[in-house]
Amino acid sequence: TGRPGRASAQDAEREVAERAPVWAADAGPLLTEEELARDVGSLKGFDVDRLELAGVPAALDAGAIRGGLELAGTRGLFSREKPQLYASVLRDDIARVRLYLARHGYPGSRVDPELRRSGDRGVDVRLRIDPGRAVLVREVSIEGLPAAQAHEAQERITLELDRPITDAAVTTSTTALRGWLEDRGHARASIATELVPDGQADVVVRFVVDPGPVYYIEELTIEGTQPDLVPLARKTAGIAPGTRYSPRQVTQAHDQLRLLDLFRQIRIHPEFPDSSS
Repeated sequence: TGRPGRASAQDAEREVAERAPVWAADAGPLLTEEELARDVGSLKGFDVDRLELAGVPAALDAGAIRGGLELAGTRGLFSREKPQLYASVLRDDIARVRLYLARHGYPGSRVDPELRRSGDRGVDVRLRIDPGRAVLVREVSIEGLPAAQAHEAQERITLELDRPITDAAVTTSTTALRGWLEDRGHARASIATELVPDGQADVVVRFVVDPGPVYYIEELTIEGTQPDLVPLARKTAGIAPGTRYSPRQVTQAHDQLRLLDLFRQIRIHPEFPDSSS
């Protein structure tokens, strides 16, 4: 998803570290809890009155980032439960901000906290973000398909050239490409995504496809209904043996059977010869 969520700081740091060395070797390291504890000092345990994010790239949703941070507190219908400031909480939220940025094309970000006392037992927290240079998509290719098919499949890719690479765009493109293959009978196709550095700060995205065989309907078995309804169900489903398998065809058969309003539950389960699924 677009939000960083309440992922553990360890997981967030690990994912950022996996991305950053490729494009952002000079990215500043995450501050340690001991360093943050010195920054927090006498403000430890104070209520966080205000949380500000400064430096979020204009194209990103600062509200989505904020919504996944513990320091933002929990909002009720008419009030806000204020969190308390601790070095561990601050460190976790910094890791979550960096993870969000990494997933949206900024793997080399740095986040520095600024703390200011507010009243007797309050503190204002400002997270100053240096996103670093965005990693841009310079080229997209599909490998493992004949040239004509690869050209046609390319139209399903939603990644935009010269735009920051995002997890969401890669996932959407992979899903669309898999759907395109399945509709052509490649029901067990596999797709691996490779991100290849292009220069020092950009990336080439490769979708490496193993389409596998084209599957055809061998037999349609209908179970769990009265024998006299089997011919009607078979005709309504419209799945003829010998036709090429397609998830779209299966969905259409399910919808047509549902419209009969004769069956309490309908499940269409394809069985492939090379798997128990």
